[in-house]
Amino acid sequence: MRLVTVAGPPSSGKTSIIIKTIEELRQKGFSIGVVKFDCLSAQDEDLYSAHNIPVKTGLSRGLCPDHFFVSNIEEALRWAKERSFDFLITESAGLCNRCSPHIKDILAICVIDNLSGVNTPKKIGPMLKLADIVIITKGDIVSQAEREVFAYRVRQVNPRGMIIQINGVTGQGSFYLAKLMEKTSIIETLQGATLRFTMPGALCSYCLGERKIGDDKQIGVSKLVNFRGEEQTKGEEQTKGEEQTAGEE
Repeated sequence: MRLVTVAGPPSSGKTSIIIKTIEELRQKGFSIGVVKFDCLSAQDEDLYSAHNIPVKTGLSRGLCPDHFFVSNIEEALRWAKERSFDFLITESAGLCNRCSPHIKDILAICVIDNLSGVNTPKKIGPMLKLADIVIITKGDIVSQAEREVFAYRVRQVNPRGMIIQINGVTGQGSFYLAKLMEKTSIIETLQGATLRFTMPGALCSYCLGERKIGDDKQIGVSKLVNFRGEEQTKGEEQTKGEEQTAGEE
């Protein structure tokens, strides 16, 4: 079975792209399942069901969605193998733009749309910077010049990633993505696999349920802004060299 991770900001068109690509793969006889990871709610299950696509939804609710993804990805893989799928596609919304749901040696896709603004690529973290393929959607709504500028900004952030323009309504471009997915390696297990980037790190009193505001309530690791200089980290030394490490991976 082949595993593909798909991530991207909300409303960028992830579900539409996945559905159109699955339609292409099904024409070649492949069976595909989807696991959707989200925070509070997900209506995408109805969309997948309407196209007879097996889907499971997991909601992290009060937990960090990145940690929730990693804690459940092996179980998702077992679910897919029990049903003898040829492909398992995981979909996760990058709600904090710091999300990193990509795994080494597993095809990683980031979906981003032209309408989000030309500066958006610089605001998105490892789910865009470390993706193998960057899907840009909603290109039919903007001009050719805007599409080129947006794609250029994406290349500045992720020069090694392949950029594909796909129309989530008509499916134009999804055939090419399906061909690339066919070339991915078959996997048996994720035991020993490694994430491409560290998950967002925080362990403070607010993570544990504290609601009162005040310096005396801030216990653990939190990031403080020094308005006279640089940012500081309270509780532990801030991890250094994350961006350099991401570039070396």
